[in-house]
Amino acid sequence: AAMLAIKNPRNGMRVFVKSYYDGLGVGGGWFYFVKGSTEALIQGLVVQGKGGVWKRETKPFYLVEDFGCHESKDANINAIALKACFDNVKNIVATKTYSVEILNDPMSMTNGSILTGGGTFIGTAPDDRNADGRGVMLRLSDVNNVKIYDIKFKNGYMGIGIFATNTHGLTIDNVTVDGFTYGIWLGESTALKGCTNVRLNNIKIKNTRYWGIYIRCLNVDIKEDMTYDVVCSNSYFYNCHGAGFVCSEGLVNNVVLENSFFEDCNVGMHFESTNHYRVVNVTTRNTAKKPTHVNSPEYPFKAIPVYQAFSSDAEFINCNFDKHIYIGCVGECKAWNYKYTNVTCSYVVFEAWAMTTGASDTNKDYFKNFVFDKCTFTGLGFFYQDNAVNHWLRDFKITNCMFLDGEGKPNTGERIAMNFRKCVDTVVSDNTFKNTSVVLGGTGAIKFNDNIVVNTDGRSLQFTGPGYQVGSGGYLEVVGNIFEKDYLCARYF
Repeated sequence: AAMLAIKNPRNGMRVFVKSYYDGLGVGGGWFYFVKGSTEALIQGLVVQGKGGVWKRETKPFYLVEDFGCHESKDANINAIALKACFDNVKNIVATKTYSVEILNDPMSMTNGSILTGGGTFIGTAPDDRNADGRGVMLRLSDVNNVKIYDIKFKNGYMGIGIFATNTHGLTIDNVTVDGFTYGIWLGESTALKGCTNVRLNNIKIKNTRYWGIYIRCLNVDIKEDMTYDVVCSNSYFYNCHGAGFVCSEGLVNNVVLENSFFEDCNVGMHFESTNHYRVVNVTTRNTAKKPTHVNSPEYPFKAIPVYQAFSSDAEFINCNFDKHIYIGCVGECKAWNYKYTNVTCSYVVFEAWAMTTGASDTNKDYFKNFVFDKCTFTGLGFFYQDNAVNHWLRDFKITNCMFLDGEGKPNTGERIAMNFRKCVDTVVSDNTFKNTSVVLGGTGAIKFNDNIVVNTDGRSLQFTGPGYQVGSGGYLEVVGNIFEKDYLCARYF
């Protein structure tokens, strides 16, 4: 207002504005006068004066306060100011805590933009409201080379924290998203182009109504347009009511999740229709134990640290899961090429089902090429469910593992840690089975060598034909094992 009160400013005249709002001491800067200009008003950048416009001098970076956003202003005023800021400049700094109405779609970053400064943006919808995903706090649409670091987003329960579509070269570092429908969404645009070359580091996702980090690529058929090359490192997921880290809905490729921790999440990781993914140095704790979990009826999965379905080429290294690992497949969507090294979990469950009535695993390859090495199973060990399809386990290698329990009740002679009644070409070697036993049955080459089976409550080892029926063409090798109870039942093989 003081600048606009200058009478008869000359062309090129420069003035220093102390503050955007009177007395607050922030948001000012150098402006110069362009006589005769009719340039349109841009909040914080171009101010229409008498006989021309005042323009803010170009800066290497801009404070959100330069556009009228301020910690003392309400959510709607700040949303309007932030929209002016993000629509017109690239290097943006936020250092304070700002109330923001996310339903006003306040922030949309452009190519090459940077957002940093340690500030916090707080929405108007805390986590006691219904979540419907209507709003977006920060939108990235069809942009490249964007960087966001040292920023917090909070209380956007009706919306999404960071929503990215057709975004490439995205870096998000030291960012917290707390109390949203979804935390960070990476997916396809309306033109069916996904996100690539995304780096998420030191992310904190808390109290999401559905999913924490959601990576998808729905209905994209062109390989080059799919979502791929996403790395999430050193991150923390807390109290996600659906799942913490999700790759689902369309083919997603080349994803890495490393050095991360999941606490009190309903489901930790969800990989569906995902290929070539690695999980390294990841821990889950108190899965599904948070008392404030809100029921999500459209998300049917409960209390699973790792859910995997219709996916292939997965690798887990140095992980500690407090409950079980789930692996599923259906029809032509098969589970191939999984490797688990130094992984601790309760047990691994395999489930296959048919898309059409009567479909079956005629090629015996629904679950194929699995490796478990140096793993520890604190519960059932391996467990698979007959669910609408006669499925098999092919080319399994279980080596150097520790099995500490088994399916069944104590002292009944039925505690079984490895219950592979339908397997093809299986190698079980250098493992230790405590308080449990082993059942193997199938065809091809089955090798059970150099294992230790102790403290069993019944038989140590039982071999059968496939499904308790006479097998054909089987090759059995049992060498160098130590059995506490020398009861070997080689039946129907």
